[in-house]
Amino acid sequence: MQIPSLITQPGPGHITIPPGVTRLHIELIGGGGGGGRGKRCGGGGGGSAATLKTNLPVEEGEQILFHVGKGGEPGQYGIASTLFYRGINLITEGGAEGKPGEIKQGGSGGDGGKPRIEYNSEVYTGNEPESFVDAVWRDSEPELGMPGENGYCSSDKAVAGNGGFSGLTAGGHGATQNPDRPPQEGESGSYPGYGGGGGGGGINGRGARGGKGHNGQIILEI
Repeated sequence: MQIPSLITQPGPGHITIPPGVTRLHIELIGGGGGGGRGKRCGGGGGGSAATLKTNLPVEEGEQILFHVGKGGEPGQYGIASTLFYRGINLITEGGAEGKPGEIKQGGSGGDGGKPRIEYNSEVYTGNEPESFVDAVWRDSEPELGMPGENGYCSSDKAVAGNGGFSGLTAGGHGATQNPDRPPQEGESGSYPGYGGGGGGGGINGRGARGGKGHNGQIILEI
């Protein structure tokens, strides 16, 4: 019995702790938000998802449930990634969607996701006190998702916002629209949890769609 080290397929699943494993390091990343559609002005970029790293004490045969968040389609928010462990639900919210551009104003960028832990006393029946939840959180490295950039426009061009990112790498790039060029679609997020770029605006008010947010992922290490 082995534990997968990287889970990228969106949707639910579970793992069972094999013999000899007493601690599990996890990293959760939610799905990135999709970029907003351009109109006359550029659409806003989608926000990036939250990240949460922590170490969990585990026992042989223990089952842990998880759900990998899907990246948002253009103009839609990203889905959270979650891991359910002894009545504790570790959650990394997905990025919010970028708003569409308007005739005279660019779309606002989507908010970044937030990490959190929820405790359900009705589910958890172990011997650990509630402070056990606090201990898990204190041992965690939570990271807020970055918001997407706003789109904007001037008399001669419309610029869409870039998607949210983490670290030093940008998410999907927004499209720049000049009068002599057709509107361009925003790029999709390039890394797990990154937001999609906003769509470029069109001089006739018919802009392009934004990019997709990247799916989340879960990393497991023993």
